Amino acid sequence: MVTDTTTGDITVGNDNTTTDTGERGFSFTTFATASDLEVKFDEDDDSINDAHVIDIDDADDTDNVEIFSFEIEIEGDSDVTMDDLPVDFYSVGADVDELVSSVSLWYDGDEIATENMTIAATNGTTTFDDLDLELEAGETHKFVVKADFEPTSANNVDNGDTIQALISSANRGNADLEDETGENVASGDRTGTATGEAHAIYDSGIMVDYVSKDAYKSFTADEAGERDSNLQVRI
Repeated sequence: MVTDTTTGDITVGNDNTTTDTGERGFSFTTFATASDLEVKFDEDDDSINDAHVIDIDDADDTDNVEIFSFEIEIEGDSDVTMDDLPVDFYSVGADVDELVSSVSLWYDGDEIATENMTIAATNGTTTFDDLDLELEAGETHKFVVKADFEPTSANNVDNGDTIQALISSANRGNADLEDETGENVASGDRTGTATGEAHAIYDSGIMVDYVSKDAYKSFTADEAGERDSNLQVRI
């Protein structure tokens, strides 16, 4: 973008020399600055992100389980190309790669990347790379991370172990994001984070939804003239 900062008439001769009666100065800004570009990360679907029980098998893998949902909003006039996206994973009870064999990234209902899980610890980062995904300006783009789980018969995998995925401020800063001119999106133009809660895995257990609570008080007659009674209170 070119900005005229002074006034004056410019005339250029045939020999490309300036014979103007005034001077004009110009300043140059990046496309991202000129278009007020901002890339905003946030959580999306609570039904996926809220902590819940994941039913896995005791002998076979359980594939394509949704564990994390997030969105990326592109503000301004420039489309953004995302090539690499780091995602953090945390586990309790076993290392991440003992619980999960691979993870996949889904966009608009389509699988766009799959990575083998190599985090041999209870926390670490997996990067979805070579995405070459164009995110349209002025739109909010929705993503889901799915996981392939090992069975409970695998080493160190037990009922009650948990898995969690999130995009931290460090992941946001390390994501490969470029504007329409091929320049990296500045750190000041990247905002927000997204966090999924820790989900517990079980092969067997009790699934209970809270409906109501009943309280009972019973009295058994033990003297003449008294009667048995029951009092029920619903909360």
